[in-house]
Order: sequence, then structure tokens, then C-alpha cells
Amino acid sequence: MSFSAGFGSALEVGNQYESDAGTVSTSLELDAIESVTVTFLGANPTNVDFDIIGPNVGEAVSIVQLSSASFLVSAQGSNGIGLQSVCFGAVPEPSVTILAALGTMSLVFRRRR
Repeated sequence: MSFSAGFGSALEVGNQYESDAGTVSTSLELDAIESVTVTFLGANPTNVDFDIIGPNVGEAVSIVQLSSASFLVSAQGSNGIGLQSVCFGAVPEPSVTILAALGTMSLVFRRRR
């Protein structure tokens, strides 16, 4: 997975994001109107979920899917947000599935003999 700052954004991984309530969490801090492009390398991701901390009343997070493996996450509001984690599943390559099926079939046929 790779992260790249959007135009005009100065992002630092591992910043301590502090919410208005004073809660401090390690995250990728996005100030107001900053954005980051998250690109998955390798297999296309499934069930992508971004764990966002800190949006308050009047603040929003925009997540736009740019392609099957790329997302744009941006903060909209006055104080910003923190991107704490990204969860996803990966679809296996078709060749891996075929190899697994062939291996299973060979075990079944071997047992029948």
C-alpha cells in the first residue's frame, strides 16, 4: 500500500492527532482541505474500510474511489481529522485459485486408489 499527499497537502505519518476533546492518537493527520491518495499494490482490495478519528460537528470526511485499487481521502472542515488505520481484504490471483483446486483434486484422486 502506498500513500501520497494530495496537491497542497503536507502530510506526516505518525503524527499525534489531538481531537477537540483532547484525545491524542497516533495517526496520519489531515488538516482542513488536505487529502491523501491511498493506492493498494498487488491484488485488488475488497471490503476497504478507513478508520477515521476526530471529525466533529460541521466536519466531514470525503472518501472517493479513484480506481479499483486507489482511494482519495480528504478532510473537510475547520480542524481536520486523523486517518488511524486502513482495513481490507485481498482477492487472490486466479492462478493461485487454480493451483489450490488442482492440489485438492490430486489429493482426492490419490485417496480413491
